[in-house]
Amino acid sequence: MICASIRHIVEAWEESATGDRTPLQLAASQSAATALLHPTVENRTAKLSLRDAALERWEPAGLELGAVPPRVSVEIEVSAVRSLWSQAAVHIGGSVDRRRAIRMTWTLELTDCGQPPWRLVASTSPAGGIPHA
Repeated sequence: MICASIRHIVEAWEESATGDRTPLQLAASQSAATALLHPTVENRTAKLSLRDAALERWEPAGLELGAVPPRVSVEIEVSAVRSLWSQAAVHIGGSVDRRRAIRMTWTLELTDCGQPPWRLVASTSPAGGIPHA
């Protein structure tokens, strides 16, 4: 179930990065969605462009069974074409045509309703490792 939830979140992230933010808002907390769509780069907020995203691997990194609701941290690797843009729509890094690996840590929280059963509540920055223009 965790893998299916992660794949769903990756799909929602890609869809939200290219238009309507609703899919990611349904699969993630506001702070997690913001971290994925508008990462901070060199002390400024950027807009992440993402396409052709695919989950390559994931592994559990921690489990908080005592948390209410229970949480799990996972290390993930997603491959995608990603680039960063300033608020003024100036390209500031990444590639518009080359796939690269994105490595992040996600914290998922078990929900009591809905599909998928795990919701993203925290994410490290997807801008790590992007060469800046």
